[in-house]
Amino acid sequence: MAEIRRILLDGYPTEVRRDGDMLIAGDGRSVGIDAATHLAPVEPTKIICIHLNYRSRVDEFMTKLPAAPTYFHKPVTALTGHGSNVVRPAGCEWLNFEGEIAIVIGKTCRN
Repeated sequence: MAEIRRILLDGYPTEVRRDGDMLIAGDGRSVGIDAATHLAPVEPTKIICIHLNYRSRVDEFMTKLPAAPTYFHKPVTALTGHGSNVVRPAGCEWLNFEGEIAIVIGKTCRN
């Protein structure tokens, strides 16, 4: 299976496949993997998150685990590419870091 990535190539988001240390576009253009500006692997239309989904987070907020999951949205601009900087917005007093797991759903789904 080919490893597909998204990078900026000549200023445009482009899907490329990895071939060793090179990234190759469909039209044959190539760039070294370390020289590429990596983008997020997908262009999401929405990011839906589950809140308080593990014990240490519940303890951190000094609250109780909800009976059912609670959800919140993040802006699609929250997604960043490999090696990109995470910039603290002006006026932000609390910036939390944590590991995330993403599930990419490529089709309309329900339940």
